[in-house]
Amino acid sequence: MKIQVIKSKRRRKTASAKRENGMIVLRVPWFLPREELVRIVSVFRKRYRTRRASNSDLLSRAEKLNKKFFGGKLDKFSITWSARHKNIFGNCNYRTREIRIATRLKDVPTWVLEATIMHELAHLIEPNHSKKFKKLIDVYPRMERAKGFLLGMGMSEKNANF
Repeated sequence: MKIQVIKSKRRRKTASAKRENGMIVLRVPWFLPREELVRIVSVFRKRYRTRRASNSDLLSRAEKLNKKFFGGKLDKFSITWSARHKNIFGNCNYRTREIRIATRLKDVPTWVLEATIMHELAHLIEPNHSKKFKKLIDVYPRMERAKGFLLGMGMSEKNANF
């Protein structure tokens, strides 16, 4: 992936990266020495490759769950890790069909991650927490155990609409 470097006079200490128009736009302080710039570009490129690979693993897992539990009913959706999720473990945008899973779930047991993915996939079929939604997620064998695990990780009862 291409990286565009923008030297900014407003930026004093840190670098930031954002994907725009199919490339990574890296904003760095204008006075940054060339050696440091090369190092930072290398770090961001490696981080992007790692994140991209792990996102494809997440998509593969979601597609398998879709096929096994929903009969492949869900045809178009995306799923990615998100470091921004501090109070929730996942979210789903029903209209754009985008699912985001909190990066803090990378180290949980597989069945907990899968239960979270199932929860979000079910929202693509039923966008609320109705009885129909509950039936959709209850087909996952360890759903109740996963909910208990997530409660133990600090999911509040308020957010426990599992």
